[in-house]
Amino acid sequence: MVSHVLRGRTDLGINEQTRQRVLNAMRDLGYRPRQRVTQPSGEQLLAVSLGPGIIDSFANPFHAQVMRGLHDGASACGYHLMLIETAFSEGDLHPVLAERRIEGVLQIGLMDEVKLQQLHNVGLPVCLINTWCRQGDVDCVVIDGHEAGRVAVDYLFDQGHRHIAHLSGPAFSVVSNWLREGYEQRMAELGLAPIVIEFPCQMGNEIDRAAGQEMAREYLTRRKADCHAVTAIFGTNDQVAMGAMELLVATGLRLPDELSIMGMGDIVGADCSIPPLSTLIAPKYEMGRLSVERLISRIGQPDQLPQRTVLPMNKICRRQSVLQI
Repeated sequence: MVSHVLRGRTDLGINEQTRQRVLNAMRDLGYRPRQRVTQPSGEQLLAVSLGPGIIDSFANPFHAQVMRGLHDGASACGYHLMLIETAFSEGDLHPVLAERRIEGVLQIGLMDEVKLQQLHNVGLPVCLINTWCRQGDVDCVVIDGHEAGRVAVDYLFDQGHRHIAHLSGPAFSVVSNWLREGYEQRMAELGLAPIVIEFPCQMGNEIDRAAGQEMAREYLTRRKADCHAVTAIFGTNDQVAMGAMELLVATGLRLPDELSIMGMGDIVGADCSIPPLSTLIAPKYEMGRLSVERLISRIGQPDQLPQRTVLPMNKICRRQSVLQI
């Protein structure tokens, strides 16, 4: 109904009292209709907004494959993409949102509720990629981290492992939290004790190889003290798992003979690690493409209910980093 009031529709049975209530609510909330700037080329633009830490880790093959899906999905629908970084402070919108004809925003990484409200206030639809909003009032496309955690435990269990550690992600990561919950739940169901190595807080926003190396150091410290040696490690993503592998191999540990390691994501290069990394396959390209389709659907039908699209995570790429015992 709000969109109909903004367009001045008088043929849909909206009476004057209702129209005034909508306008008053818009004024109280600070809602400002977005002013479009017509482009000389007539191009239709979508903004790909990169959350904190994403631009620093944009070489991550996971993001590269998501971007390929975004690009192909946008091109197929006649849209162009523009990259921006959501590093603006409270009260400010990124200048490109006011200066260019942006139809909607595809958000990779964190976006806090204040910024989401700012975008809502200027009438820009948003689709969150691999994260979601607690309120559930924003479209999102996300992989099923909970399923991934359970599938990883089942696979390692079937290979004979009973002492399975998890290199966790940071608390702010929705998918990492789901992954950990799935891991802990399935371990408990199998009568196994979860062994979680916490994400190092000093690593900030980057869930990368350096974080994996730090957690591998913590694992080595625990290994000396634990009477039941861990036989398998499950990393929150491939970068973390590969970083852990690099440090463990450098310390002289024989992989997978002494320790099996598994990742999540199946990024480019996972097959080139030493040993080649066994990992859960994340539908990265599909996530990008479906995010564009969801946003374009929202642009065309702004009054539809928000949708959360959860992509399955039940396929494993079996390589040489996991040993059957």
